[in-house]
Amino acid sequence: NKYRDREAAQHDMLYSSGNSSSLFLFSPSNKWRIFCVQVVTDPRFDTAVVLLIVLSSIMLAITNPHGQTGSKKKILMIGDSILTLCFIMELFIKVIAETLMQYLQSGWNILDFIIVAVSIVSWILQLSTAQ
Repeated sequence: NKYRDREAAQHDMLYSSGNSSSLFLFSPSNKWRIFCVQVVTDPRFDTAVVLLIVLSSIMLAITNPHGQTGSKKKILMIGDSILTLCFIMELFIKVIAETLMQYLQSGWNILDFIIVAVSIVSWILQLSTAQ
């Protein structure tokens, strides 16, 4: 039964590291953490993340490495900012749901963490030079 499997995954995510809090703020019984666990274990969450990755890849493919001008540049910058914020939210939702240590045990999550960190640095540099 898919419902029981999801419930088991949620329970494991909350209690597999004992009774530890996530980010020293969110205990396993915290409403926000429970909400984040429900979001992360929902198959639609993975689908949404994959769609964001595809959209990000398309935007990267249409970006001219020699620079954009005018409205196309502005649209790409706004799109990049929105996607960066989405990926930051994804990271925080996962870290709150699991714990930072559990999150970093997965190679995919480590890659995700590095990409988000690089995106934040790039985003800050892009915003500082745009002015």
